[in-house]
Amino acid sequence: MLIDPKGFNLTFSSTKELLETTQSWLSVKHQTGFASLTHDDKVFMDAARAVRNCVAHQSNSSFDRMNTVLATLSPAGIYAGLRRGGKKIEDPGAYLKADSDGRPRAIVYVAFLDRIAKMLKSV
Repeated sequence: MLIDPKGFNLTFSSTKELLETTQSWLSVKHQTGFASLTHDDKVFMDAARAVRNCVAHQSNSSFDRMNTVLATLSPAGIYAGLRRGGKKIEDPGAYLKADSDGRPRAIVYVAFLDRIAKMLKSV
């Protein structure tokens, strides 16, 4: 875990910021996993963060961010079942409980996060 000088966890506002930071913080060997992330993987990571923040904070801005990012998930590909439809999500709990490929979306998120973690570790 990385801690800032005040003792707080370091965080990044977006996957893009995280990836830019890996260029200066990590050795080339450890940058490889990050470089292997696809555009859809990066959008998914931002979506997972936005959903988490919405569940945790329930603020108007967290709902807006979650709905914006979920609308940018590709309508095709492995993350398509997580994309929101034409209506905005007003209840993140209901969204996470809803079926996606025969499983609750919450389980699908965990499986995809595990997949990405293994990609990042496989160096």
